[in-house]
Amino acid sequence: MINYIKKPQFVLFITILIIGCEYKSTKAINYEYSRIDISKNTDVDSTIASFIKPYTENLDKSIHRVLSYAPKTMHKKDGEMESTIGNLMADAIMEEVSPLFHSKTKNKIDFCLLNYGGIRDRIEKGNVTVKTAYKIMPFENSVVVLKMSGKKVKKLFLYLSKYQKAHPISGAKVNISEQEINATIQGKKFDPLQSYYVATSDYLFRGGDQMVFFENPEEIHYTNYKIRSVLIDYFSKKDTLRSTLDQRLVLNKNS
Repeated sequence: MINYIKKPQFVLFITILIIGCEYKSTKAINYEYSRIDISKNTDVDSTIASFIKPYTENLDKSIHRVLSYAPKTMHKKDGEMESTIGNLMADAIMEEVSPLFHSKTKNKIDFCLLNYGGIRDRIEKGNVTVKTAYKIMPFENSVVVLKMSGKKVKKLFLYLSKYQKAHPISGAKVNISEQEINATIQGKKFDPLQSYYVATSDYLFRGGDQMVFFENPEEIHYTNYKIRSVLIDYFSKKDTLRSTLDQRLVLNKNS
């Protein structure tokens, strides 16, 4: 598509071009600087303050908008191999992304796996706001859905067994012992000869947290749906946020 330049803009462009050609290049021979300390006592420029006031007020209103209510505090250390906030986050992705993925591909997401370190804050008891979602997920990570072979999914389960952290998971239940790994996906026993659609973050897909088993999947589906936006949408649909520890990831130390 060709963009045409209007006459006034064209005249301005030619003027700048002429001035630029006539202007001789100069070389700085001396540099001077001074340090300006900024603190809460620093005078505020009233012109700038009045200019940005409408924007800051609107941002304040948006960020503190109440979306839901949490009857109890949820954090990532309230369980051993799972957490209430981790379960909620993984469940949120399954609930919000699955219908979109199905409408686009006619396939269903089998399970979701996120990472423990990606949970950056807790959900405090009380009102849940837009700011809550930003505190939990301050990164720009988006959801990606990968079609993985059973062989790679088995490596995923072995990773969970090796690192033994409460990585958020939904759609699958994994029982880990020293001898074996028993897993079900969507209520059915894991089949190493079958392929599965797994939802995760683009950060983990790129090998974050040493999750190299996500590399070279059979299919890649970028949703462009930020995890933070998933949480905001999920919170908005729930009058009350509830999440429990339901043994979706269990480590049997005595087996």
